[in-house]
Amino acid sequence: MFNKADYKLEIFGGLIANMGTIRATPGNHLSIQYQTINNTSGDEAGVMEALPNGLVTLENSTIEGGIVRGIAAAPDSGEGNGIIQGAGGLLKNVTLEGNVGNEISSFSIAGQIENRGLFAFNQLDVTEDAEIVGGVVYLRGETNISSSQSTLTLTNTVVQVGQGYAQSRLSDCTIVNNSLIQGVEGYFSFGSKLSVVNHGIVQAEPGSTLRFTSLSTDVGQQGFLYAKPDSIIQVTSMVRGTIGCPAGEICGTGTGEVSAGYVQDVTKQRLLASQQRRIGWSNRE
Repeated sequence: MFNKADYKLEIFGGLIANMGTIRATPGNHLSIQYQTINNTSGDEAGVMEALPNGLVTLENSTIEGGIVRGIAAAPDSGEGNGIIQGAGGLLKNVTLEGNVGNEISSFSIAGQIENRGLFAFNQLDVTEDAEIVGGVVYLRGETNISSSQSTLTLTNTVVQVGQGYAQSRLSDCTIVNNSLIQGVEGYFSFGSKLSVVNHGIVQAEPGSTLRFTSLSTDVGQQGFLYAKPDSIIQVTSMVRGTIGCPAGEICGTGTGEVSAGYVQDVTKQRLLASQQRRIGWSNRE
């Protein structure tokens, strides 16, 4: 760690085995460039963190194992405010704590990412099959999620989306939702190269619109699609799954609008007659 205020330290190239703490203290910027940091070389996991008003930037660098921790109050707290910021950084088999990333961050991920806080990014490259477990994933604005035919699995994670869209510019990417994808504000679209396999809940909150090109549920699994009052969910193609309020949820007395261009083996659940009339289908089953 380094403690001199208003200072920028650059670490360039090579391999570091971290068995302690690499930290940006208040007023400092730690820039890690073309570096591989192994946080699992010792008996205890190494830690990388940014304290309030500190900034750590990962530029084309790899962090493997251990803990990556940001102390920012929110992902939009501003550059330099306790942020771990990605600029082509690869996170592999790491544990995220606090708020990691922001709306201009570019990360690659691989292996299992244990998320104990909030993970935010503008671009995410899934370099090999990866799983994010727990916490909150924050998507705002134009988000690029790309892969080489890899699968991103979301488990026990809340994905909060709003005011923007996600796309994959390079190749098709499959997102497996074992959790909750939640539209919280405005319009958000998952682009044509992003296929969502829903084994959890896709839910639009009041005032939000969610759009999917491809939404499916595997045989033997359950996936729910639920639009709360004054919300909209649009699906170009939906195969299997359930339209309606999941068991254990408080459904309320009204529902939003759900429309689907093509449906196959889709069911409806826990919808009042008045609610069903508000669900539009382009192709009824």
